[in-house]
Amino acid sequence: MEGNNNVNLDSDGSGILVLTGAVTNAITLSKTLFIGGSNTGANEIQGELKDNGANTLSLIKRGTGRWILSGTNTYSGSTTVEDGTLEIGSGGVMAITNNITYTVDGVLSINGETISNSTDMTFSGGGLIKQQAGLLCTI
Repeated sequence: MEGNNNVNLDSDGSGILVLTGAVTNAITLSKTLFIGGSNTGANEIQGELKDNGANTLSLIKRGTGRWILSGTNTYSGSTTVEDGTLEIGSGGVMAITNNITYTVDGVLSINGETISNSTDMTFSGGGLIKQQAGLLCTI
């Protein structure tokens, strides 16, 4: 746990970490999910990342490792890639309805998936935003 009861998931060592269920902000405050570690394997969150009503969930990717979001995510907080790689792939639709800022200092990899947003999106930082060769990326 981080301060203020935020959740910190790290994948270090040789084995990958795969979460299959939904990750919901179940507290009556806005919270942040920190994912990180040094494992560059296919660490994955397959379930939906979602808010709890007006209490938003945000995501921060830390560490040099790799994480994949493959669920249909509806969280409306910010998404930050501080280091390493965050992939949106294999069905990972980010159906975001609020303004969102992607501050990328690592790599945000969009593997042919759709990031839909009904309002403004801001991309900033010194990292990379890329998609797999031959795949269509709709933003």
